[in-house]
Amino acid sequence: MQNCELKLMSLQKRSAGRRTVFDLRQKKEDLLKLEHEAQSSDFWSNQGHARRTTSLITELKDAILFWERFSGDVSALKELISVAEGELPEELSNQAGALEKEFVLF
Repeated sequence: MQNCELKLMSLQKRSAGRRTVFDLRQKKEDLLKLEHEAQSSDFWSNQGHARRTTSLITELKDAILFWERFSGDVSALKELISVAEGELPEELSNQAGALEKEFVLF
């Protein structure tokens, strides 16, 4: 169980580092600006720019969603592991492994 907790703590620290580089707060601000721009009445007058902007909006939403969900999942799993008594249930261990794989892939 302690090994799994250590893995999650390491994962949480590494993901915090990536989120800092990613600058989640700035990405959210960028998203709001782009969404505001997309609501302009003449947004589609330049279709190439509009397509790039809508594509960027989608990318930002996906990345923000990933980091918010990932951070919440790691925190929740750490909490479950900390209250688990005795041997760590296999399901929690599997979830920790899946989170680590997901982090590496993103």
